[in-house]
Amino acid sequence: MKYNASFDCYEFDWDTTKEIEDSTVTLKATATLTNKQTIASDEVTVNIQNASAYEIIKQFSFDSDMNNVYADGTWQANFGIPALARENEMLRVNVDLPGNADWEEVKVKISPISELSETSRISFDLLLPRVDVNGALRPYIALNPGWIKIGVDQYHVNVNDLTTVTIHNQQYKLLHVNVEFNAMPNVNELFLNIVGNKLAYKGPIYIDNVTLFKKI
Repeated sequence: MKYNASFDCYEFDWDTTKEIEDSTVTLKATATLTNKQTIASDEVTVNIQNASAYEIIKQFSFDSDMNNVYADGTWQANFGIPALARENEMLRVNVDLPGNADWEEVKVKISPISELSETSRISFDLLLPRVDVNGALRPYIALNPGWIKIGVDQYHVNVNDLTTVTIHNQQYKLLHVNVEFNAMPNVNELFLNIVGNKLAYKGPIYIDNVTLFKKI
């Protein structure tokens, strides 16, 4: 292992292509000090996923309806009125994020989804109208039953660093979210969770192009 001073940690190179695809490997680091004493890290389990192919099994584009979509809870934030609506062929989520805390959350539920139990990848777009605000977005998803959180802090992006796109002659800041995971039997509820970090914002955030993929 080599010491990385920038992150104050030790690293090693591992060629995972030598491992069996979709296998599970348990890792544990042991170090021997100059006084011959040994210290060991906790064990970490890694699932090997070098190259995977997917097919789309379900899409929600909100072009014509928002069936089975619900506002379903908040934390240190509030929904606006109405909480949800369709606008410009997208799902409009009216939010009230005070901007006081690093975790202010609104939860949007899509349920039931029969295809969710064979899903191993989910992507969707978050679009914020181009307004003068500071702070960050840190969205993630969760699956029910079990409230299984996926992708927490995989995306944690300052809104001013997001790409600007134009849709129906209106400008938005776009965050494309894409998370991969092992398929989980028996889940049938998907939560798309919008989290603000010191993001003082009251208005619409849009969700679009929710896509479920199956590994093939």
